[in-house]
Amino acid sequence: MPFCPRWPGLIRSAATTIAAFLPDAGVYILNLRQHPREQIKWLELQGKVFQKLGRKDGECVTLGNLGIAWKDLVEVSKAIEYFEQQLEITREIGDRRSESTALWNLALAFDQLGERDEAIRWAEASLVIHEAIEDPFTPKVRAALEEWRGE
Repeated sequence: MPFCPRWPGLIRSAATTIAAFLPDAGVYILNLRQHPREQIKWLELQGKVFQKLGRKDGECVTLGNLGIAWKDLVEVSKAIEYFEQQLEITREIGDRRSESTALWNLALAFDQLGERDEAIRWAEASLVIHEAIEDPFTPKVRAALEEWRGE
């Protein structure tokens, strides 16, 4: 196939369109239609697109979704690595809602590992942000904490 001088612009345009769709809506389609191992392949590609575009927000969401896919495969240590990367980027870009999500993901992962004290620590940090931003997810985090503490 011969080189077309418009390809770099077209590829960037396509990547931008894909990036706009994938972080939120696209992952739900992947969850419905694909095994977590297949989701991981798509999500890794998506992460590369976001990195190429310099889109930290999309990269952050992708890392969280990769963590969830690994958690679904019961490879929780690998999931934690992705959630920690997600948390680092959320703090870098100042996205409090995504930060609370990353903290909550870490809480769930540590709970799945049976490390309840560590799970509580992450959930408490998540709850502080959920309350501060008046997130509708706050009661769910509070209820989980009460259950984990035996209250």
